[in-house]
Amino acid sequence: MSFLDVKALDIKRWSAEPSAPYHLPELIRRLIFATTPTLEHIDFPIGASVNSGGWDGTTTVTTGTTYVPSGVCGWELGKTPGVKGKADKDYAERVKNSLGLKPVETTFIFVTPQTWTAKKKWVTEKEKDKHWKEVRALNADDLESWLSQSPAVQVWFSRLIGKRFDGLTDLDTYWQDWMESTVPPTPSQLVLAGRSRTSADVQVWLQGTSLSLTLQADSREEAMAVFTASLMQLPAADRDRYLVQAVVVTTLEAWRQLIEVGTQLLLIPLFEERDEIAGAYRRRHRVFIPSSPTDAVSSDTEPIPRIAREVAERALQAQGLSYDKAYALAWTARTSFASFRRKLAISPSLQRPIWAKPENAFSLIPALLLGAWDENEEKDREAVAHLAQLPYEQVQQGLLRWANETNPPVRLTSSTWYVSDKLDVWSLLYRFITRDQLNRLQQLVIDILGAPLPRYELPIEHQYRAELLDKRSPYSKVLRDSIANTLALIGSQDEQSLPAANITARSFASYTVTLLLRQALANPLVLRSISDLLPALAEAAPDPFLQEIHIGLTGEDPVVMTLFEEQPGLFHASSHHAGLLWALETLAWKPEYLGYVFTILTRLTQLDPGGSTTNRPRNTLREIFLLWHPNTTAPLDQRLTLLRQLVDQAPEIGRSLLMRLLPEFRGVAENTAKPRWRDWPTTVQPTRGDVARGGEEIGRLLMKLAGSDVTQWQSLIVPLVEHASPTVFKEAIARLIELSNELTSDHDKALIWHILRQLVHRHRSHSDTEWAMWREQTDALAELLPRFEPIDIVERYAWLFDQWPALPEGQVEDEDYEALIEQTQYEALQQMHVQGDDHVLALIPTVSNAFYLGRAFAKTGLSDSRIEELLGRYLAETRSEDLFARGIADHWLRHKDRDRDWCEAVAERSKNSWSAAQLAEWFTFLKNDVRTWTKLSDYEGEVEQQYWDQFVIWGIDDVDAEQATRLLLQFNHPFKAVELLSLHEKKGGIPTQLILEALEKLYDALTPEVARQLRSYQVSILLDRLASDTVIDRISVGQLEFKFLPLTYSYREGSTTVLHKQLASSPQFFAELLSKVYKKTVDGKVVDEPVADEQDANNQDAAASMSYFQLLNSFRAVPGLGEDNYVDQDFLFTWVTEAKQALSEMGRLIIGEQQIGQMLSSSPEGDDKYWPHEAVRNLLEHEASVELEKGFEIGVTNSRGSTSRGVYEGGRQERDLVELYAGYAEVIAPTWPRTGAILRGLAGYYRRMAAYEDGEADRNQDLWR
Repeated sequence: MSFLDVKALDIKRWSAEPSAPYHLPELIRRLIFATTPTLEHIDFPIGASVNSGGWDGTTTVTTGTTYVPSGVCGWELGKTPGVKGKADKDYAERVKNSLGLKPVETTFIFVTPQTWTAKKKWVTEKEKDKHWKEVRALNADDLESWLSQSPAVQVWFSRLIGKRFDGLTDLDTYWQDWMESTVPPTPSQLVLAGRSRTSADVQVWLQGTSLSLTLQADSREEAMAVFTASLMQLPAADRDRYLVQAVVVTTLEAWRQLIEVGTQLLLIPLFEERDEIAGAYRRRHRVFIPSSPTDAVSSDTEPIPRIAREVAERALQAQGLSYDKAYALAWTARTSFASFRRKLAISPSLQRPIWAKPENAFSLIPALLLGAWDENEEKDREAVAHLAQLPYEQVQQGLLRWANETNPPVRLTSSTWYVSDKLDVWSLLYRFITRDQLNRLQQLVIDILGAPLPRYELPIEHQYRAELLDKRSPYSKVLRDSIANTLALIGSQDEQSLPAANITARSFASYTVTLLLRQALANPLVLRSISDLLPALAEAAPDPFLQEIHIGLTGEDPVVMTLFEEQPGLFHASSHHAGLLWALETLAWKPEYLGYVFTILTRLTQLDPGGSTTNRPRNTLREIFLLWHPNTTAPLDQRLTLLRQLVDQAPEIGRSLLMRLLPEFRGVAENTAKPRWRDWPTTVQPTRGDVARGGEEIGRLLMKLAGSDVTQWQSLIVPLVEHASPTVFKEAIARLIELSNELTSDHDKALIWHILRQLVHRHRSHSDTEWAMWREQTDALAELLPRFEPIDIVERYAWLFDQWPALPEGQVEDEDYEALIEQTQYEALQQMHVQGDDHVLALIPTVSNAFYLGRAFAKTGLSDSRIEELLGRYLAETRSEDLFARGIADHWLRHKDRDRDWCEAVAERSKNSWSAAQLAEWFTFLKNDVRTWTKLSDYEGEVEQQYWDQFVIWGIDDVDAEQATRLLLQFNHPFKAVELLSLHEKKGGIPTQLILEALEKLYDALTPEVARQLRSYQVSILLDRLASDTVIDRISVGQLEFKFLPLTYSYREGSTTVLHKQLASSPQFFAELLSKVYKKTVDGKVVDEPVADEQDANNQDAAASMSYFQLLNSFRAVPGLGEDNYVDQDFLFTWVTEAKQALSEMGRLIIGEQQIGQMLSSSPEGDDKYWPHEAVRNLLEHEASVELEKGFEIGVTNSRGSTSRGVYEGGRQERDLVELYAGYAEVIAPTWPRTGAILRGLAGYYRRMAAYEDGEADRNQDLWR
């Protein structure tokens, strides 16, 4: 008998409730799960599905229990008082149609919540039918007894009937209440964000036999949430099986009674007296213990990692929150889950955390006001101590206590202290802040932020290297950022009174920001130093910020503009103005500040000197005022008023901005900076009406500005009419008609005519696209063309000879359009020809590509003699004239009678009248082959040289490639020769000796300019070809490899080269090479740095030394390594012995052993499939050299190179390496102990790196906002 005491009468009374028909199936379902260990199948629709038809429930059980028979059961539930009538009706229906169940194998069970005394009689009567395997009936008395076997279900059911038991809640109800206490409900996906391993551990425990599980989070509530969310992720059947066993116990009295029940339960104690828990284990109950930092823990306690922000963001967005809201709340959830819950709570708890009580609050005020700092920085510690007026060690001790408290207000990640949720902690502690503390904070702001950063003590060209030159800020960046954001937080509280300080938040923030900005405006270096903090300062005190920045833009040399001065950087130039623009963007969201922001941005646009970055004031203006994506909540009328004022006061800037605000097809917009601390609306959804009205007003303003200015109309027409509303389009057509009457210059009309022609062409050519104008609009524009058509022939026809001229008829099929172009060109040339060829020739310097003019002109029927005359006049002259002549030649040579013999005859006839350049160019029209080059040799001297000077390597047949290479080398073009060889060497037929000659001549002719044009792969593939040739002289090939090493190092790194083979075979060569890179030992001290560093520009041998260095470090092979990873151990041992002897004689043994160790780190796996190879292990054991082992470790770590990882990824990659090397060590160490120690050392190194990366990931998740 259960102490919970739910009676049959309780059940009967409950059955009269309106919700009972919906909950009765769920009650039976839970009871079946709770009391039927061998349940194979269950189907019990609940909730809204109870009236879906069919059986009310079916079960399949292996071994039956008191209330659930074995085999298949069909369940029917009667909810109304007329029990027998309902039972008879359901029985008859299922006899008539058993819905797929076989009656002879099925037990029919009827359940009623009524006290049905005649149930046994009814069952007896139905059993006589012998239709079913068995017939049963359960009434309220049976349900009372059944419930007594399942205390967890009884706890759940007691809530339904209004008979709650103090100190007990079923887990399902607890979870629903917990989730739904926030808006929106807290989803399981958020609770488990970044906690998949913990969730898996919970599920494994649930499905196992262990009696106890303890999870620790920032609070018991959070640990409880993680456990329950993990349970809820199980498949439905498994989840329900555990839910019907689980009870949350909040009082010791209830616990003592509950553990005495005979049924095994899943218990979750939430009371304080944890010593009493052990009694549950003796009675074989399973217990989950949620733990907080203040609870005693054992070695079995599993810490729960904090929430992962990215996963949390997605979970919150899935709940319907905007990206910005989800981003901010995900950060809060990670840093303080309790704060997150308070922010979303329907009814925030009035209970204050222990750290917020008056007697404890004072110790946290310094941390709150500073926000974050790095305790590894001495100046940071001094700032904390100054604000606290206590030694730092004493402050630290107090913080360590609170960092280990439930729902800690502060955290320590790596060496960084920070307030978990500054706004939440402020709301609980602000009333305790004193005036003295604010005064000290203000002084720290001035001292820390009001001084120039040390980097500005360096010459401007070295400032980007400040960290390397030890010119870093004495205060950490995290502290600088945090105190600026503290001001923003305080300022965002506006008129909130700080009672202990007798001042409002706004007043303090405004005065402090004013002091700081005035100090910055008095010293441009201070302004640069705080440029990245300007958004926070703007939020702290919007009005003072705007006023001071405006003052800084006055005068002949405004100090604010120093932020726009670019200075050299590591990869590109940079400036400091981005922070100012982000600050203004932030304030622009508030309509009351938009006007002032607009004034400042306009002034900045006027003064902007330009630069390499795209983040310019004019772009900020565009993003704020963009009609379809405004980055301000100011209404349209306010924005249009400001734009009109701008047009009146600064027409040029106004026009530039308006042009960029015109409607466009698939335009691109960017989000601007948003407030971090102020709860200003930042979501704008402009209506179509506003976008259309704004576009019309902007179009009218631009037409008014343009007046009769042709230059303005040139740039305005296309963006104005392409996406204009019908109203604006009509107004634009009318205005253009007026303009055609106003213009008197033929040239001005031509400018408009070309714009309209191209516009009509574009839209007629693509009339079937979604972006094209309506046909009526295009026709209306075409009707304007005669009004602007120029009289001047050149103006009217020059455009026809573009490569693909834009005819107003529009483009149809390519062949038809080409014919139309040729016809139009022919007609134009005919009209000009009537007035003389001079009109045609006058077009040469004016057309965009005179080639097409020449080709069209040749089609008009010019005689051969006239063509030869034109070629002699224009070929190889100016660029336009040469193209004109080439166009003529192109058409002329296409004639069927113009074969090679004829072309050669033209050259012969013209050799005395044409210049060498013209003859050389004429030969370029012939095929690039041996016959052409042989004929060309008749024209010795300048003609031949100029031909090869302009020779193009493409299109050479393989059979002619060798001869072309030899001629290119003969005429001093080794660069082209190497390019040509690189294209043809794989096709065979190129002698390796010729490749060798070409590369040698290229190196002799190599200049910085040629080196920049040369592609490393071209030289590399030729060197590989030489290296693979076993006949050619190895020494010559090796010398070439070395000469080109700086150029080909990155492309050929790791490839088998002649030099690498020589190093692997000759220990003496290895030692000699190393002696050229490293200095010898002097007085027992090794100078183990390269003689020439990449930055050592003063060393005359820097390039050579760097080549030696690159070659040495690219050599990663084990001497004696053969095919199939076989290592000749005898050869390896001999090579190392001889190398060490030579190195010792040269005074470079120590660094030499390190280099050998690096070389050995490239070892393959051994025959036993473990790394390194057995031969290398034997060598390491035999040598027992610390330096060799050190080099081996260096080689391993260096070979990894750089890594890429997600911002929040942490040390996952390093942990994989820990597992790898630790696994090798475990197998290898017993036989090769020194090698095993090396591998354990590598595992330890990567373990430390994993911890470091985990710390960095935590810092990023905790501090990046």
